[in-house]
Amino acid sequence: LLSHFCARFCVTGACSVDTFISDRRLWHVLPLLHNCWLVLDLEEGIALRNDEENGADGEAWNTGDSNESVTVKTGSATDADDFQKLGCCFSLGIAFASSCGGMGTVIGTPTNVVLFGLVSDRYGTDTGLTFGSWAAYGMPLSFILLICVWAILGIIFIGPKKFFACRGRDKSREAAIQQILEEEKKALGPVGWADGSAMGILALVILLWISRKPGVDGWSAIVPFKIGANGKRIELTTDTQPALLGTILVCVWPAYNPFRRRRPDEAPVDPYETVLPWKVAQSRCPWQVLFLIGGGFCLSEICSLSGLSTLVGQYMLGLKSLPLFVLILVFSLLSTVMTTFVANAATATVLLPIMFELCENLEIHPYYLGLPVTIAASMAFMLPAGTPANAIVYSKGRININQMIFAGSFVAIAGVLVVTCCTVTYGVPIFNLNVFPEWAVRGVVKTTASSLGNATTPLP
Repeated sequence: LLSHFCARFCVTGACSVDTFISDRRLWHVLPLLHNCWLVLDLEEGIALRNDEENGADGEAWNTGDSNESVTVKTGSATDADDFQKLGCCFSLGIAFASSCGGMGTVIGTPTNVVLFGLVSDRYGTDTGLTFGSWAAYGMPLSFILLICVWAILGIIFIGPKKFFACRGRDKSREAAIQQILEEEKKALGPVGWADGSAMGILALVILLWISRKPGVDGWSAIVPFKIGANGKRIELTTDTQPALLGTILVCVWPAYNPFRRRRPDEAPVDPYETVLPWKVAQSRCPWQVLFLIGGGFCLSEICSLSGLSTLVGQYMLGLKSLPLFVLILVFSLLSTVMTTFVANAATATVLLPIMFELCENLEIHPYYLGLPVTIAASMAFMLPAGTPANAIVYSKGRININQMIFAGSFVAIAGVLVVTCCTVTYGVPIFNLNVFPEWAVRGVVKTTASSLGNATTPLP
Protein backbone atom coordinates (compact mmCIF):
# COMPACT_ATOMS: atom_id res chain seq x y z
CA LEU A 1 0.00 0.00 0.00
CA LEU A 2 1.10 3.57 -0.58
CA SER A 3 2.71 5.01 2.49
CA HIS A 4 0.24 6.93 4.60
CA PHE A 5 2.18 10.15 4.22
CA CYS A 6 2.05 9.90 0.44
CA ALA A 7 -1.61 8.88 0.48
CA ARG A 8 -2.65 11.93 2.44
CA PHE A 9 -1.01 14.32 0.05
CA CYS A 10 -2.19 12.42 -3.02
CA VAL A 11 -5.74 12.97 -1.79
CA THR A 12 -4.93 16.64 -1.24
CA GLY A 13 -3.54 17.00 -4.75
CA ALA A 14 -6.42 15.13 -6.34
CA CYS A 15 -8.85 17.50 -4.67
CA SER A 16 -6.93 20.74 -5.16
CA VAL A 17 -6.02 20.22 -8.84
CA ASP A 18 -9.63 20.57 -9.91
CA THR A 19 -10.75 23.14 -7.35
CA PHE A 20 -11.08 26.08 -9.74
CA ILE A 21 -11.88 24.14 -12.89
CA SER A 22 -15.52 24.06 -13.86
CA ASP A 23 -17.25 20.78 -13.11
CA ARG A 24 -17.86 20.41 -16.85
CA ARG A 25 -14.09 20.33 -17.51
CA LEU A 26 -13.49 17.30 -15.29
CA TRP A 27 -12.43 15.05 -18.16
CA HIS A 28 -9.15 17.00 -18.45
CA VAL A 29 -8.12 15.85 -14.95
CA LEU A 30 -9.40 12.27 -14.97
CA PRO A 31 -6.93 10.83 -17.54
CA LEU A 32 -3.97 11.74 -15.31
CA LEU A 33 -5.73 10.26 -12.29
CA HIS A 34 -6.58 7.15 -14.31
CA ASN A 35 -2.94 6.66 -15.35
CA CYS A 36 -1.75 6.95 -11.75
CA TRP A 37 -4.40 4.45 -10.72
CA LEU A 38 -3.15 2.02 -13.40
CA VAL A 39 0.30 2.31 -11.81
CA LEU A 40 -1.17 1.29 -8.47
CA ASP A 41 -3.03 -1.62 -10.08
CA LEU A 42 0.14 -2.86 -11.76
CA GLU A 43 2.11 -2.49 -8.57
CA GLU A 44 -0.51 -4.51 -6.72
CA GLY A 45 -0.20 -7.36 -9.21
CA ILE A 46 3.57 -7.32 -8.91
CA ALA A 47 3.35 -7.45 -5.13
CA LEU A 48 1.04 -10.45 -5.22
CA ARG A 49 3.39 -12.38 -7.49
CA ASN A 50 6.54 -11.52 -5.54
CA ASP A 51 5.80 -13.04 -2.17
CA GLU A 52 8.36 -13.88 0.45
CA GLU A 53 8.93 -17.40 -0.92
CA ASN A 54 10.38 -16.00 -4.14
CA GLY A 55 12.71 -13.74 -2.17
CA ALA A 56 12.38 -11.08 -4.85
CA ASP A 57 13.11 -7.53 -3.81
CA GLY A 58 11.52 -5.93 -6.82
CA GLU A 59 10.49 -6.15 -10.40
CA ALA A 60 10.92 -3.91 -13.44
CA TRP A 61 7.84 -2.91 -15.39
CA ASN A 62 6.77 -0.34 -17.94
CA THR A 63 4.52 2.53 -16.88
CA GLY A 64 3.20 3.76 -20.19
CA ASP A 65 4.25 4.57 -23.71
CA SER A 66 7.86 5.18 -22.71
CA ASN A 67 10.43 2.42 -23.17
CA GLU A 68 11.89 3.16 -19.76
CA SER A 69 10.99 0.91 -16.86
CA VAL A 70 10.70 1.50 -13.15
CA THR A 71 11.78 -0.97 -10.49
CA VAL A 72 9.33 -1.27 -7.61
CA LYS A 73 10.32 -2.98 -4.37
CA THR A 74 7.64 -5.30 -3.07
CA GLY A 75 8.36 -7.12 0.13
CA SER A 76 4.92 -8.59 0.85
CA ALA A 77 1.45 -9.07 -0.62
CA THR A 78 -0.81 -6.04 -0.85
CA ASP A 79 -4.45 -5.94 0.18
CA ALA A 80 -6.56 -5.19 -2.91
CA ASP A 81 -9.28 -3.68 -0.76
CA ASP A 82 -6.95 -0.90 0.36
CA PHE A 83 -6.22 -0.01 -3.25
CA GLN A 84 -9.92 0.01 -4.06
CA LYS A 85 -10.64 2.39 -1.18
CA LEU A 86 -7.78 4.65 -2.19
CA GLY A 87 -9.10 4.76 -5.75
CA CYS A 88 -12.56 5.70 -4.47
CA CYS A 89 -10.98 8.42 -2.37
CA PHE A 90 -9.16 9.88 -5.39
CA SER A 91 -12.19 9.70 -7.68
CA LEU A 92 -14.66 11.22 -5.24
CA GLY A 93 -12.09 13.86 -4.29
CA ILE A 94 -11.88 14.99 -7.91
CA ALA A 95 -15.68 15.06 -8.33
CA PHE A 96 -16.40 16.85 -5.06
CA ALA A 97 -13.56 19.33 -5.53
CA SER A 98 -14.94 20.37 -8.92
CA SER A 99 -18.25 21.23 -7.27
CA CYS A 100 -16.48 23.11 -4.48
CA GLY A 101 -14.35 25.07 -6.94
CA GLY A 102 -17.40 26.21 -8.90
CA MET A 103 -18.62 28.05 -5.82
CA GLY A 104 -15.64 30.41 -5.88
CA THR A 105 -16.58 32.54 -8.89
CA VAL A 106 -19.74 33.80 -10.57
CA ILE A 107 -19.02 31.78 -13.71
CA GLY A 108 -17.95 28.63 -11.86
CA THR A 109 -21.32 26.87 -11.94
CA PRO A 110 -24.75 27.49 -13.54
CA THR A 111 -26.39 28.19 -10.17
CA ASN A 112 -24.20 31.26 -9.66
CA VAL A 113 -25.12 32.50 -13.13
CA VAL A 114 -28.80 31.98 -12.32
CA LEU A 115 -28.50 34.06 -9.13
CA PHE A 116 -26.65 36.81 -10.98
CA GLY A 117 -29.29 36.93 -13.71
CA LEU A 118 -32.26 36.87 -11.35
CA VAL A 119 -30.80 39.63 -9.17
CA SER A 120 -30.08 41.81 -12.21
CA ASP A 121 -33.58 41.27 -13.58
CA ARG A 122 -35.39 41.83 -10.27
CA TYR A 123 -33.28 44.52 -8.60
CA GLY A 124 -31.08 45.97 -11.32
CA THR A 125 -27.31 46.02 -11.65
CA ASP A 126 -26.44 48.35 -8.75
CA THR A 127 -26.80 45.73 -6.00
CA GLY A 128 -23.20 45.18 -4.97
CA LEU A 129 -23.07 41.74 -6.59
CA THR A 130 -20.03 41.71 -8.86
CA PHE A 131 -17.33 39.27 -9.87
CA GLY A 132 -15.04 40.65 -7.18
CA SER A 133 -17.59 40.68 -4.34
CA TRP A 134 -18.68 37.14 -5.15
CA ALA A 135 -15.06 35.97 -5.22
CA ALA A 136 -14.47 37.59 -1.82
CA TYR A 137 -17.41 35.59 -0.48
CA GLY A 138 -17.04 32.37 -2.47
CA MET A 139 -13.27 31.80 -2.50
CA PRO A 140 -12.79 31.37 1.28
CA LEU A 141 -15.93 29.25 1.46
CA SER A 142 -14.64 27.08 -1.37
CA PHE A 143 -11.28 26.54 0.37
CA ILE A 144 -12.90 25.70 3.69
CA LEU A 145 -15.24 23.20 2.06
CA LEU A 146 -12.31 21.71 0.13
CA ILE A 147 -10.50 21.07 3.40
CA CYS A 148 -13.65 19.38 4.72
CA VAL A 149 -13.79 17.18 1.61
CA TRP A 150 -10.12 16.25 2.03
CA ALA A 151 -10.54 15.33 5.69
CA ILE A 152 -13.86 13.49 5.33
CA LEU A 153 -12.76 11.35 2.38
CA GLY A 154 -9.43 10.58 4.02
CA ILE A 155 -11.07 9.49 7.27
CA ILE A 156 -13.72 7.39 5.52
CA PHE A 157 -11.57 5.57 2.97
CA ILE A 158 -8.08 5.57 4.52
CA GLY A 159 -8.97 5.63 8.19
CA PRO A 160 -8.25 8.32 10.79
CA LYS A 161 -5.16 6.61 12.21
CA LYS A 162 -3.53 5.99 8.84
CA PHE A 163 -4.64 9.30 7.36
CA PHE A 164 -3.22 11.48 10.13
CA ALA A 165 -0.19 9.30 10.90
CA CYS A 166 3.25 10.81 10.26
CA ARG A 167 5.35 8.28 8.37
CA GLY A 168 8.06 8.38 5.76
CA ARG A 169 7.62 8.25 2.02
CA ASP A 170 8.02 5.19 -0.18
CA LYS A 171 10.67 6.27 -2.72
CA SER A 172 9.99 3.43 -5.17
CA ARG A 173 6.32 4.25 -5.49
CA GLU A 174 7.05 7.97 -5.75
CA ALA A 175 9.38 7.22 -8.66
CA ALA A 176 6.58 5.41 -10.50
CA ILE A 177 4.12 8.25 -10.05
CA GLN A 178 6.75 10.84 -10.94
CA GLN A 179 7.48 9.08 -14.22
CA ILE A 180 3.80 9.16 -15.13
CA LEU A 181 3.68 12.89 -14.38
CA GLU A 182 6.78 13.53 -16.49
CA GLU A 183 5.31 11.60 -19.44
CA GLU A 184 2.07 13.55 -19.24
CA LYS A 185 4.03 16.80 -19.08
CA LYS A 186 6.08 15.87 -22.15
CA ALA A 187 2.90 14.93 -24.03
CA LEU A 188 1.59 18.47 -23.52
CA GLY A 189 4.61 19.96 -25.26
CA PRO A 190 6.06 23.44 -24.72
CA VAL A 191 3.89 26.51 -24.21
CA GLY A 192 3.30 28.01 -27.64
CA TRP A 193 1.85 31.20 -29.05
CA ALA A 194 -1.73 29.93 -28.88
CA ASP A 195 -1.34 28.79 -25.26
CA GLY A 196 0.13 32.10 -24.18
CA SER A 197 -2.54 34.01 -26.07
CA ALA A 198 -5.34 32.05 -24.41
CA MET A 199 -3.85 32.61 -20.94
CA GLY A 200 -3.36 36.31 -21.67
CA ILE A 201 -6.95 36.76 -22.85
CA LEU A 202 -8.26 34.92 -19.80
CA ALA A 203 -6.13 37.10 -17.50
CA LEU A 204 -7.43 40.22 -19.25
CA VAL A 205 -11.06 39.17 -18.80
CA ILE A 206 -10.55 38.35 -15.12
CA LEU A 207 -8.75 41.66 -14.57
CA LEU A 208 -11.63 43.57 -16.19
CA TRP A 209 -14.15 41.66 -14.07
CA ILE A 210 -12.34 42.44 -10.84
CA SER A 211 -11.54 46.08 -11.65
CA ARG A 212 -15.00 46.99 -12.96
CA LYS A 213 -16.36 47.82 -9.51
CA PRO A 214 -13.92 46.65 -6.82
CA GLY A 215 -15.63 48.44 -3.92
CA VAL A 216 -14.37 51.79 -5.21
CA ASP A 217 -14.72 53.55 -8.54
CA GLY A 218 -13.44 51.20 -11.22
CA TRP A 219 -13.33 51.49 -14.98
CA SER A 220 -17.14 51.38 -15.10
CA ALA A 221 -17.19 54.87 -13.53
CA ILE A 222 -16.02 56.42 -16.79
CA VAL A 223 -19.05 54.98 -18.62
CA PRO A 224 -22.25 57.02 -18.26
CA PHE A 225 -25.41 55.59 -16.71
CA LYS A 226 -29.08 56.52 -16.79
CA ILE A 227 -31.98 56.59 -14.36
CA GLY A 228 -35.02 54.48 -15.17
CA ALA A 229 -38.67 55.47 -14.88
CA ASN A 230 -38.89 53.91 -11.42
CA GLY A 231 -35.85 55.82 -10.18
CA LYS A 232 -33.56 52.81 -10.46
CA ARG A 233 -30.03 53.39 -11.65
CA ILE A 234 -29.33 51.53 -14.87
CA GLU A 235 -25.64 50.96 -15.54
CA LEU A 236 -24.52 50.45 -19.11
CA THR A 237 -21.56 48.28 -18.08
CA THR A 238 -21.86 44.86 -16.47
CA ASP A 239 -19.70 41.74 -16.30
CA THR A 240 -21.12 40.80 -19.69
CA GLN A 241 -18.89 43.18 -21.66
CA PRO A 242 -15.55 41.65 -20.55
CA ALA A 243 -16.92 38.17 -21.29
CA LEU A 244 -17.98 39.21 -24.79
CA LEU A 245 -14.61 40.89 -25.35
CA GLY A 246 -12.80 37.68 -24.42
CA THR A 247 -15.08 35.63 -26.67
CA ILE A 248 -14.43 37.90 -29.64
CA LEU A 249 -10.67 37.95 -29.03
CA VAL A 250 -10.24 34.16 -28.94
CA CYS A 251 -12.25 33.88 -32.16
CA VAL A 252 -10.15 36.44 -34.08
CA TRP A 253 -6.70 36.19 -32.46
CA PRO A 254 -4.23 34.20 -34.62
CA ALA A 255 -3.21 30.77 -33.35
CA TYR A 256 0.36 31.23 -34.66
CA ASN A 257 2.75 34.12 -34.22
CA PRO A 258 2.27 36.26 -37.35
CA PHE A 259 5.56 38.11 -36.76
CA ARG A 260 7.73 34.98 -36.62
CA ARG A 261 9.58 33.96 -39.76
CA ARG A 262 9.27 30.25 -40.50
CA ARG A 263 12.27 28.07 -41.23
CA PRO A 264 12.36 26.25 -44.57
CA ASP A 265 12.12 22.85 -42.90
CA GLU A 266 9.02 23.78 -40.85
CA ALA A 267 5.58 22.58 -41.88
CA PRO A 268 3.32 25.29 -43.30
CA VAL A 269 0.55 26.61 -41.07
CA ASP A 270 -2.77 28.25 -41.80
CA PRO A 271 -2.20 32.00 -41.27
CA TYR A 272 -5.94 32.52 -40.73
CA GLU A 273 -6.38 29.89 -38.00
CA THR A 274 -7.52 31.46 -34.73
CA VAL A 275 -7.05 30.45 -31.11
CA LEU A 276 -10.64 29.18 -31.04
CA PRO A 277 -11.92 28.28 -34.52
CA TRP A 278 -15.62 28.90 -34.97
CA LYS A 279 -16.31 25.26 -35.87
CA VAL A 280 -14.74 24.14 -32.60
CA ALA A 281 -16.74 26.74 -30.69
CA GLN A 282 -19.96 25.50 -32.25
CA SER A 283 -19.25 21.83 -31.51
CA ARG A 284 -17.82 22.27 -28.00
CA CYS A 285 -20.14 24.96 -26.64
CA PRO A 286 -22.48 23.50 -23.95
CA TRP A 287 -25.67 24.64 -25.65
CA GLN A 288 -27.77 22.49 -23.32
CA VAL A 289 -26.55 24.56 -20.37
CA LEU A 290 -27.55 27.79 -22.10
CA PHE A 291 -31.03 26.43 -22.79
CA LEU A 292 -31.29 25.19 -19.21
CA ILE A 293 -30.35 28.57 -17.75
CA GLY A 294 -32.53 30.47 -20.23
CA GLY A 295 -35.47 28.21 -19.49
CA GLY A 296 -34.84 28.73 -15.81
CA PHE A 297 -35.10 32.50 -16.21
CA CYS A 298 -38.43 32.03 -17.99
CA LEU A 299 -39.66 29.75 -15.20
CA SER A 300 -38.62 32.30 -12.60
CA GLU A 301 -40.44 35.07 -14.44
CA ILE A 302 -43.57 32.94 -14.64
CA CYS A 303 -43.45 32.29 -10.89
CA SER A 304 -43.10 36.00 -10.20
CA LEU A 305 -45.73 37.28 -12.62
CA SER A 306 -48.28 34.63 -11.70
CA GLY A 307 -47.95 35.49 -8.01
CA LEU A 308 -46.75 32.01 -7.03
CA SER A 309 -43.57 33.32 -5.41
CA THR A 310 -45.58 35.93 -3.50
CA LEU A 311 -48.07 33.32 -2.31
CA VAL A 312 -45.37 30.92 -1.10
CA GLY A 313 -43.48 33.79 0.53
CA GLN A 314 -46.60 34.85 2.46
CA TYR A 315 -47.15 31.32 3.70
CA MET A 316 -43.61 31.35 5.05
CA LEU A 317 -44.13 34.49 7.12
CA GLY A 318 -44.64 32.22 10.11
CA LEU A 319 -40.89 31.59 10.04
CA LYS A 320 -40.27 35.21 11.05
CA SER A 321 -39.82 34.19 14.68
CA LEU A 322 -36.87 31.92 13.83
CA PRO A 323 -33.31 33.28 14.08
CA LEU A 324 -31.59 34.07 10.79
CA PHE A 325 -28.98 31.39 11.47
CA VAL A 326 -31.73 28.76 11.65
CA LEU A 327 -33.45 30.10 8.51
CA ILE A 328 -30.21 29.86 6.54
CA LEU A 329 -29.57 26.37 7.86
CA VAL A 330 -33.07 25.12 6.99
CA PHE A 331 -33.22 26.54 3.47
CA SER A 332 -29.65 25.51 2.68
CA LEU A 333 -30.52 21.97 3.71
CA LEU A 334 -33.68 22.12 1.57
CA SER A 335 -31.66 23.29 -1.43
CA THR A 336 -29.10 20.52 -0.90
CA VAL A 337 -31.78 17.83 -0.78
CA MET A 338 -33.53 19.19 -3.89
CA THR A 339 -30.34 19.42 -5.95
CA THR A 340 -29.63 15.75 -5.24
CA PHE A 341 -32.59 14.78 -7.43
CA VAL A 342 -33.07 17.89 -9.61
CA ALA A 343 -30.56 19.78 -11.77
CA ASN A 344 -28.73 22.41 -9.76
CA ALA A 345 -29.74 25.26 -12.09
CA ALA A 346 -33.39 24.22 -11.88
CA THR A 347 -33.17 24.06 -8.08
CA ALA A 348 -31.80 27.60 -7.91
CA THR A 349 -34.40 28.82 -10.39
CA VAL A 350 -37.29 27.49 -8.32
CA LEU A 351 -36.03 28.48 -4.86
CA LEU A 352 -34.42 31.88 -5.43
CA PRO A 353 -37.60 33.85 -6.32
CA ILE A 354 -39.26 32.40 -3.21
CA MET A 355 -36.25 33.36 -1.10
CA PHE A 356 -36.30 36.91 -2.48
CA GLU A 357 -40.01 37.23 -1.77
CA LEU A 358 -39.58 35.90 1.76
CA CYS A 359 -36.68 38.27 2.45
CA GLU A 360 -38.71 41.23 1.20
CA ASN A 361 -41.65 40.28 3.43
CA LEU A 362 -39.35 39.87 6.43
CA GLU A 363 -37.45 43.06 5.45
CA ILE A 364 -34.05 41.39 5.51
CA HIS A 365 -31.32 41.56 2.90
CA PRO A 366 -32.21 39.31 -0.10
CA TYR A 367 -28.68 37.92 -0.12
CA TYR A 368 -29.10 36.60 3.41
CA LEU A 369 -31.03 33.63 2.02
CA GLY A 370 -30.18 33.97 -1.67
CA LEU A 371 -26.44 33.38 -1.34
CA PRO A 372 -26.52 30.24 0.85
CA VAL A 373 -29.36 28.70 -1.16
CA THR A 374 -27.37 29.26 -4.36
CA ILE A 375 -24.22 27.71 -2.89
CA ALA A 376 -26.19 24.79 -1.45
CA ALA A 377 -27.69 24.11 -4.88
CA SER A 378 -24.17 23.15 -6.02
CA MET A 379 -23.75 20.58 -3.24
CA ALA A 380 -25.00 17.57 -5.18
CA PHE A 381 -22.58 15.05 -3.70
CA MET A 382 -24.73 11.97 -3.13
CA LEU A 383 -25.89 10.71 -6.56
CA PRO A 384 -24.23 10.41 -9.99
CA ALA A 385 -27.06 12.37 -11.62
CA GLY A 386 -26.47 15.34 -9.32
CA THR A 387 -23.71 16.95 -11.40
CA PRO A 388 -21.72 16.04 -14.54
CA ALA A 389 -18.66 15.59 -12.32
CA ASN A 390 -20.33 12.83 -10.32
CA ALA A 391 -21.56 11.15 -13.49
CA ILE A 392 -18.11 11.22 -15.14
CA VAL A 393 -16.39 9.75 -12.08
CA TYR A 394 -19.09 7.10 -11.61
CA SER A 395 -18.80 6.04 -15.26
CA LYS A 396 -15.16 5.03 -14.67
CA GLY A 397 -16.39 2.10 -12.56
CA ARG A 398 -14.15 2.76 -9.55
CA ILE A 399 -16.97 3.60 -7.14
CA ASN A 400 -20.49 2.38 -6.50
CA ILE A 401 -23.68 4.13 -5.47
CA ASN A 402 -23.45 3.18 -1.81
CA GLN A 403 -19.95 4.63 -1.48
CA MET A 404 -20.98 7.89 -3.14
CA ILE A 405 -24.10 8.24 -0.99
CA PHE A 406 -22.24 7.45 2.23
CA ALA A 407 -19.35 9.85 1.62
CA GLY A 408 -21.49 12.48 -0.09
CA SER A 409 -23.95 12.70 2.80
CA PHE A 410 -21.18 13.66 5.24
CA VAL A 411 -19.76 16.20 2.79
CA ALA A 412 -23.23 17.68 2.19
CA ILE A 413 -23.87 18.10 5.91
CA ALA A 414 -20.48 19.73 6.36
CA GLY A 415 -21.20 21.99 3.38
CA VAL A 416 -24.50 23.22 4.83
CA LEU A 417 -22.79 24.08 8.11
CA VAL A 418 -19.89 25.80 6.34
CA VAL A 419 -22.07 27.96 4.08
CA THR A 420 -24.26 28.95 7.02
CA CYS A 421 -21.30 29.98 9.17
CA CYS A 422 -19.59 31.84 6.32
CA THR A 423 -22.74 33.80 5.47
CA VAL A 424 -23.42 35.00 9.03
CA THR A 425 -19.74 35.87 9.66
CA TYR A 426 -17.63 37.42 6.91
CA GLY A 427 -20.51 37.52 4.41
CA VAL A 428 -22.19 40.27 6.47
CA PRO A 429 -19.53 42.99 5.93
CA ILE A 430 -18.94 42.04 2.29
CA PHE A 431 -22.57 42.57 1.23
CA ASN A 432 -23.75 44.70 4.20
CA LEU A 433 -26.33 42.06 5.07
CA ASN A 434 -27.43 43.76 8.28
CA VAL A 435 -29.23 46.48 6.30
CA PHE A 436 -32.37 46.10 4.19
CA PRO A 437 -31.15 47.84 1.01
CA GLU A 438 -33.00 50.53 -0.87
CA TRP A 439 -32.78 48.62 -4.14
CA ALA A 440 -34.69 45.76 -2.50
CA VAL A 441 -37.50 48.17 -1.58
CA ARG A 442 -37.68 49.31 -5.20
CA GLY A 443 -37.75 45.63 -6.19
CA VAL A 444 -40.81 45.10 -3.98
CA VAL A 445 -42.63 47.99 -5.68
CA LYS A 446 -41.67 46.75 -9.14
CA THR A 447 -42.76 43.17 -8.44
CA THR A 448 -46.09 44.28 -6.96
CA ALA A 449 -46.81 46.55 -9.91
CA SER A 450 -45.98 43.78 -12.38
CA SER A 451 -48.25 41.33 -10.57
CA LEU A 452 -51.15 43.80 -10.56
CA GLY A 453 -50.60 44.69 -14.19
CA ASN A 454 -50.68 41.05 -15.26
CA ALA A 455 -53.67 40.09 -13.11
CA THR A 456 -56.66 38.89 -15.10
CA THR A 457 -60.07 40.47 -14.70
CA PRO A 458 -63.03 38.05 -14.51
CA LEU A 459 -65.63 38.31 -17.24
CA PRO A 460 -68.99 39.84 -16.23
